[in-house]
Amino acid sequence: MFLSARRRLLIGFGSALLSIVAVSPFATSAAFDFHNVIKSEGQCGLNNSGHDDKLVNTDAAKPYKVTLNIEWNDGRDKGAYQQSLVNQAGATLDLGCSVEAKAPATTYIRTILSEAKP
Repeated sequence: MFLSARRRLLIGFGSALLSIVAVSPFATSAAFDFHNVIKSEGQCGLNNSGHDDKLVNTDAAKPYKVTLNIEWNDGRDKGAYQQSLVNQAGATLDLGCSVEAKAPATTYIRTILSEAKP
């Protein structure tokens, strides 16, 4: 299942937990209808408390420049930054784990801000 970015959903499947970043059904802007989606699955990070985030281009014909917003929190400080990536047609890019493997663990929430033709 792939959904566009804006809200994080947690879905349990037995002992596995799948997290998907999704667009709100109440969004009115066509800009939220992205061809790239963030797929979060598996376990990683400190005590397997995180999940692997991947940027998936669902358009098999066109590459896109995708701008991500990355919010981070290490328990003491927090912040955000933006990152732009080019995702080739039909490709999947590994964005990393949502929780670092060291203590204190930094957590990351990644959302798609925009996409455009490169």
